[in-house]
Amino acid sequence: MSGCDQVVDALSEAKPLDASLQAHVAACDGCRAMVAADQSLTSLAASSYAEEEALPPALSEALRRDHQPVSTFSPWRRALPIAALVVAVAAVGLAIVPRPDLAHQPIGRIAVGFVAALSGLAIALTLLLHGGRSGLGLPARLRWIFVAVALAGFEAINAAVTVPVEGSVHLEGAAASAGTFWCALHGGLLAAVAGVLVFHGGRRSAVVSPTAAGAVAGLAAGFAGALAQHLLCPVMDMDHTLFAHLAPPALGALLGALAGRRWLAP
Repeated sequence: MSGCDQVVDALSEAKPLDASLQAHVAACDGCRAMVAADQSLTSLAASSYAEEEALPPALSEALRRDHQPVSTFSPWRRALPIAALVVAVAAVGLAIVPRPDLAHQPIGRIAVGFVAALSGLAIALTLLLHGGRSGLGLPARLRWIFVAVALAGFEAINAAVTVPVEGSVHLEGAAASAGTFWCALHGGLLAAVAGVLVFHGGRRSAVVSPTAAGAVAGLAAGFAGALAQHLLCPVMDMDHTLFAHLAPPALGALLGALAGRRWLAP
């Protein structure tokens, strides 16, 4: 077999040229041109493959975000939601002083409503912080079930404690509409303050279903606002109670679900 044939066989099988074949290529113009063409084609194919394998920028950025480390709950971050609870309760305790009509209300009504809002706040915080057996938090299904049951239960308790005293403080017409609006706004602002602390404490911690975790976090903040409303608002109309006093936890759960994917997702 001639040297040219050996060079052709080596190139076709992608084998390296030994010393004798390299010497033949150096002496043969045809083989030298053939080897140069083969090297050029190999380089072109490699560069084309690299270009085809490159990921689009958006996908590369998404992969980079997905591989960021998950933020674990450090002790001070665990303490922030609890601090929100303490601050909310302390603020309410100081704010109820100017409301003398509380002394004339049945203690059972005040106690039941207070315990309902406080329990919703405490349970929501517990569900947000609890890692479960897997350490990844409770399943999203259980969190959504809690949100639905908590809102329905709180509304039922509101109705039950309002019926015995309905009409003792009554508003009509424009005054009723304005009272409902300002009461809901006041509760929402208090819930927003608690929500900032709760979401900061749970930031980048929801490995599984950040939307459901956000709904629970927002519900906890909403119950902080409802707790203040229950002790501060003197209106005893059913429509007012069922709408204005449900607004903070209901809107908190909705807005929390929307915010969860941004602030609670890893």
